Amino acid sequence: MSDDFELKRSKNIKHTRDALIASTARFEQCALVTNEHRLAKRSRERGLEVLTSAELFAEIGFTYPQLAPTSSATTT
Repeated sequence: MSDDFELKRSKNIKHTRDALIASTARFEQCALVTNEHRLAKRSRERGLEVLTSAELFAEIGFTYPQLAPTSSATTT
């Protein structure tokens, strides 16, 4: 395994999937989309562009629909 992969994985088997996703983003020269703070920090430190899911949605123009207000009054 590459040293970069091992650094992202933090030498912890539990982080292998995250490290694989980050390594794939680097290989494909794509931004990494994650809400995982540890993975985002480590990936940015290694030069990857990182977006949260909310940032990705904003980038493509998606806005969350407004929910109708709910009434706090109870009916009997």
